[in-house]
Amino acid sequence: ARRPGSLVFELDLDRQRARTLFETGAGRHLSGHGVYSADGAVLFTPEHDYEHMRGVIAVRDTRTWNIVNEIDTRGIDPHEIAWLPGARHLLVANGGIMTHPRTFRRKLNIDTMDPSLCVIDAHSGECLEQWRLADHLLSIRHLSIGNDGTAAVGLQYEGERTQAPGIVALYEPRKGMRLLELPEPEQSAGYVASVCMNLEVVAAACPYGSGIARWSRKSGEFLGFIPADEK
Repeated sequence: ARRPGSLVFELDLDRQRARTLFETGAGRHLSGHGVYSADGAVLFTPEHDYEHMRGVIAVRDTRTWNIVNEIDTRGIDPHEIAWLPGARHLLVANGGIMTHPRTFRRKLNIDTMDPSLCVIDAHSGECLEQWRLADHLLSIRHLSIGNDGTAAVGLQYEGERTQAPGIVALYEPRKGMRLLELPEPEQSAGYVASVCMNLEVVAAACPYGSGIARWSRKSGEFLGFIPADEK
């Protein structure tokens, strides 16, 4: 469901129908993008425990959708989780923004928000790494994982949009994140809706900038902006 929602649906494309699979428990709402285990037996859903102000990954049996385990994300507002190579460790983007269903999508803690990127063992729940950017207003939201464990990290700036210090960071295992350069004329992009990368290029969808921003994966150099209406 649209954030902050509590329902999960299955879409049947053949019959063009949707059915409800499950609903989160009291005091919880869904907060972003979930992932399956490699065999499809388990679904990991990032959820916001707003009564206790903590992020949780609910581990659900896909036969019954019952919760069989829970993982603390070491932050709030976990927006995207993704498997690192080996499918044992999850990379978790804690957005750091407090919301509550009574206030819908209103952001309640901008002055004190605390985004972080965590590496968490999906079996033990142990947090192996936790990283923060210098500017606490850069909410950490979207992920794209490379075969070497490097990740492109899409950001959302909660300050003045035209003052965004960056919109994408690059994570390296056990080394942390570095913010990719963003020329001043492009700072108004301010928000990344999705991010992806290949061996050479990091690309980010920028709705406010109406296009795609690109960087060199190796050097971090800004490669330009492709307008969405370009043919």
